[in-house]
Amino acid sequence: MLSEKPENYLREIIFITFVQKKIIVFTTICLFVISVLIAFFWPPTYSAGGSILLRGKKLEKSPEALEQINMRSTEVTKEDLAAEVEILRSPALIARAIKSLQEKGQYPTSAKPIPLNKEIHSIRKYSLETILEPMSNIIKITYFSKDKDYAVDFLQVLMDEYLQSRLKMYHPKQTASFYSGQANKFRDELKEKEDELIAMVEVSRSADPLKELQKDMDLRVQLEPILIKLKADVVDRELFIQQLNKGLKSKKMTFFSFVKNDLILSMSIGLQTILQEQGNLRRIYTKESKQFQLIEEQLKRSYSALLHEVRSYRDNELKKLEILTTNIEMLGAKINNIIIEDVELKKELIRQQSIVREITLRENSYDTFSKRNEETLSAQSGGLPSLVSILNRAFPSNGAIYPKKRVVIPLGLAVGMLMGFSLGFLRYYFDHTFKKPNDVENIAGLCVLFSIPLYDDLSEAPESSSQYLISGSALGSTSGPGPSLDLGPSLDTTLTPENILKPLSKPPTQKSILLPISILLIIACILVFISQRNSYQPDVKAVDDYSEPLK
Repeated sequence: MLSEKPENYLREIIFITFVQKKIIVFTTICLFVISVLIAFFWPPTYSAGGSILLRGKKLEKSPEALEQINMRSTEVTKEDLAAEVEILRSPALIARAIKSLQEKGQYPTSAKPIPLNKEIHSIRKYSLETILEPMSNIIKITYFSKDKDYAVDFLQVLMDEYLQSRLKMYHPKQTASFYSGQANKFRDELKEKEDELIAMVEVSRSADPLKELQKDMDLRVQLEPILIKLKADVVDRELFIQQLNKGLKSKKMTFFSFVKNDLILSMSIGLQTILQEQGNLRRIYTKESKQFQLIEEQLKRSYSALLHEVRSYRDNELKKLEILTTNIEMLGAKINNIIIEDVELKKELIRQQSIVREITLRENSYDTFSKRNEETLSAQSGGLPSLVSILNRAFPSNGAIYPKKRVVIPLGLAVGMLMGFSLGFLRYYFDHTFKKPNDVENIAGLCVLFSIPLYDDLSEAPESSSQYLISGSALGSTSGPGPSLDLGPSLDTTLTPENILKPLSKPPTQKSILLPISILLIIACILVFISQRNSYQPDVKAVDDYSEPLK
């Protein structure tokens, strides 16, 4: 049995490298030359950069809402930033930027115009780049172009159009007309309500019903205690007169000492004195005596005078009672009139307050819509600060961003070497012919006596590792019984002059492999050059049609 020799991989790699050195060197040189050509002759690509800062998100409010709302910006979310990026990359915005450049005469002209949608698709896919700066509300914008000045102009126009489009999006012209119409409407209604209030005041002759109500209330507060006092006086006088009438009608002698009248009190005292003297005389004289008769006569005259005076006093009190009753009736009527007037004033006040509330509502509505109309007009004219601002205006790059000689040339050399080694190793491992004498021993299991290099021409150096091989089974049998191999007609184990010197299979020449590889590389370079196209002038009418959605 044949013994296996350990493989030396480093030697194998070095061997393959030297065997495939031509294809490796050729591929490396080709790609290096291509990278040099690209670095020096490829049309340079420039970039223009800018950035936009989104400071906050505006609170939305309904145009129909009448209450005043304090508008404050809220925190910007990732969705808001993504929406702003989509606005920046929108086809309509790019179309407006192209149209603006055409109007300014800054758009490059070309003999071969292309459809606008393809131009916009190319800008969105290859030329325009938007990046969200991490941990910030900044959107970085980059535009690539073959023309350095055009890149700056296009990006600046795009950013300006973005601000204008965003302003029109959040403050459309219809909003200002709506606010203006509503303000005029509420102003007319306010004038009608004010005229109605003036007419009501002229009819009612009451400038301020509330103050008149308060005045009447104060007057009632003053009159009602007086009325109550008068009614109490009337009751007292009626009781007093009743007592007087009772005394006058009484058959017994009444002195009327309860009457608070000086004359009546003095007469009552005199009567009491006469009555006392009569009592004293009765103890001395009889009723028929002259002295007793005189005192009796004097007593009757005094009592009669007292009754007459009391009757006069009663009549006087009746007149006062009548006056008090009249005053009570008048005062009650006045209070009733005040109450009726207060009811009418209250009704008038309610009607006026209703009109005043409507006037106040229309004043607030008029002020609100007028203010919003001014805000909208100011925002449309750029008078209000926007929540989105340009942080950095468009500025050009420091030289061409592609191709960079310091990057392209070393990269081409590295890629060429990598591709050369890859092609060399692939070619070596996919070539199944005998390339070394060891392959006969490792694959066929035969002993190799010696090898003779194969020469196509004795004057030339050997071009491959193909050799004439002398092998045989008889010599190989000295190492013991080997495996029975069927080598086929290509390898005869009989030691004959024909198979003592038998060449190994000759691999295909390297020229047959390098030629298609070179052709493929050239075709790839041509395709790359063809794929790069210049900017073309799009159709002006197509720009107008495409920018219509932003209006």
